[in-house]
Amino acid sequence: MMRFALLSLVLTSALYADCTAPVFPAPATSLRFIEKRHSIAGDTQSEMTWSNRRIQGDRIQWTQSYTVEGQEPRLETSHYRCTEDGITPVDEGTTFTGAQYGKHLESGATWKWTWAGEGISASYDYRVIGREKVTVPAGTFDAVRVDYTAKVLSQTRGELPLIHGSQWIAERVGLVKQTEDDPALGLTPEQSTLELIEAQKAKSR
Repeated sequence: MMRFALLSLVLTSALYADCTAPVFPAPATSLRFIEKRHSIAGDTQSEMTWSNRRIQGDRIQWTQSYTVEGQEPRLETSHYRCTEDGITPVDEGTTFTGAQYGKHLESGATWKWTWAGEGISASYDYRVIGREKVTVPAGTFDAVRVDYTAKVLSQTRGELPLIHGSQWIAERVGLVKQTEDDPALGLTPEQSTLELIEAQKAKSR
């Protein structure tokens, strides 16, 4: 029995030895973004920071600070579970499958992500387009572009128009840009852009 337990532990450790996320890779210790949202209700601007990444077994988490212009910062911990395709959130009351952030970023790669809560569910399809130069406040990066579409099904509103989005992920930096066009999930159409302002890395010893 003890031998079986040890073998299971070794196999589990090997399976999740690469429990990492290209969207927030090990060299980076914090990523700071500016987010801009546009809708008929008006424009908003906020800052978001990812920091204090920790990995244990098949779980990865980091601290997220979110500050809307003119308001106090909100702090929360984002929890993820590692899967074959990448990482997916862990949240009570919501069921997730697949990967929200993929780890196989070769051109043409695809994966899916779904979530389901009370009265609403969504299915995302991701595809890696290839490498592009992208310029954001933090600089110009050679990044991998990932496009996605999302189909949302509401119990009260039925199937909503498709969401379209793109992510740009730079090696050893992480997420540098994300855009999303959401025609209906928030009742009114909204476009959002997230761009990297600053990336901090661990100092070399």
